[in-house]
Amino acid sequence: MRAVPAIAARSVCQRDGHDWSSLRRATESVTDARGRHRIWGVVGSTHPLGGVLLPHNCVYVIDDAGTRRDRYDKRVLTMRDLNNYAPKDQESIFEIRGVRCGATTHQ
Repeated sequence: MRAVPAIAARSVCQRDGHDWSSLRRATESVTDARGRHRIWGVVGSTHPLGGVLLPHNCVYVIDDAGTRRDRYDKRVLTMRDLNNYAPKDQESIFEIRGVRCGATTHQ
């Protein structure tokens, strides 16, 4: 898992948009590493909606098998966020070994 932050840090966010291909590869690398090491986790990311739509600022919930179990999209956005992201109104609730958990992002 030591290499995971370095892999994720290589994702490029440019002023005129996101490098979706690099972001997708980095997210897949982190997801695969979680599965190999059998570790649950959340990964901050940006989720594309396609076309001219703004993406979601999100966290992916990854289980210990390396499967994306859920995605939480930031609900409350700052004025600066609104220039780059679209809000979404959906909760992320999941269970880990019988313990109910939720995901959110920092304001």
